[in-house]
Amino acid sequence: MKNIFLPFISLLLLFSCQSEPTQSGSPESVVRQWQDHMDKNEFGKAKELSTPETQVTITSIEALLSMDQEPIPIDTTEFIKLACKEKEQDAVCYYSIKIEGEYLELDGEIVKMDGEIIADSFLLKKIKGNWLIDIPEEMAGDEEMEGMEELLDALMEEAIPQE
Repeated sequence: MKNIFLPFISLLLLFSCQSEPTQSGSPESVVRQWQDHMDKNEFGKAKELSTPETQVTITSIEALLSMDQEPIPIDTTEFIKLACKEKEQDAVCYYSIKIEGEYLELDGEIVKMDGEIIADSFLLKKIKGNWLIDIPEEMAGDEEMEGMEELLDALMEEAIPQE
């Protein structure tokens, strides 16, 4: 009887110690989780909820932010509205958020947002049964990186007192 329980207990311990794969749930919950991870600079966790293309974009963002000697601030995104539409393996989530004290590029200018409401959307793809945030390459291409560089320049100018 002892010989039967030992292998059973060993297998039970082995399977209980393995990490579970990310279960993303609905598109709405993925958007909220992903944005929460990005706000907290938990880029590894955000990548788990991202397509391979989006993972590359997150790595680029992470690299840009790591060049700054100051700690990366923690943001809080407040979703005012979030509604998703699914069609087979794709989904689009339309949202509006309230921006507080952040800098964004609008019409080619870097502006500070205080209490502004921004409306946009997330694209998601269902891969292996999980919804994942999808930022296509054309959305995260050179223009996006140029905007990030302008944003960093504007932040640096504000941080350095003018004489």
